[in-house]
Amino acid sequence: MQIKKIGYIDEYMITGNEGVKEGLPVYTDSSKINMVVTIVVKMLFAFLLTHIIYSFMKYITNFIFSLSFLIEKIKYELVIFLYLCMLFMQNPGRINDWVSAWYVLNYKDGIGSRLLIGTILNFFFGEYITHNEVFLFVFCTLTILIGFVSFLAGRVIRSSNKDKSFAVFFIAMYLACPGSIAYLWTSGNMGRLETYSLVFFLFGVVLFEIYQKNGYDIF
Repeated sequence: MQIKKIGYIDEYMITGNEGVKEGLPVYTDSSKINMVVTIVVKMLFAFLLTHIIYSFMKYITNFIFSLSFLIEKIKYELVIFLYLCMLFMQNPGRINDWVSAWYVLNYKDGIGSRLLIGTILNFFFGEYITHNEVFLFVFCTLTILIGFVSFLAGRVIRSSNKDKSFAVFFIAMYLACPGSIAYLWTSGNMGRLETYSLVFFLFGVVLFEIYQKNGYDIF
């Protein structure tokens, strides 16, 4: 039995003693080339896929390691922030009626220390301010206040190098005290103007701590 080529390109037939044998698989030149190309493409695809999976897993591993390192670095601040946010979620959902008027008055209506907040709101929201806009402004301000308190409370705990248990107890007593910042989002105090005085004051304290930590001589 032998394979005989017919034509000039890829036409073959198998011949033998009994004549032409039909139905037998014959690999032509083009099918061999296609097979080699397919194998090479699959090998390249497998290599690229393996490289992509390896790079992705390496990125995820580095991200998890960095995240765990960051959480370890801010674990006190994070716990206090989440605790205060949990308390903050119990807010009444509306501004106290006694202070709502100061959010719509601004320096166009006169001169007074209580008109600053209304002027800021007028700058962001325009002349006509809705209750939802006021509540959003108060909500964001209280969230910033919680962040400042969490940062400073974490700094207090970290500064007590010898015995952190006393500092943790002191911070826990403050957070459980009715005089903590949690009173600012109760039903009778939501939106009180002293919230902004605390934010401005604690912002200065946070800046002082950051400058002191970085070794800057402020005074």
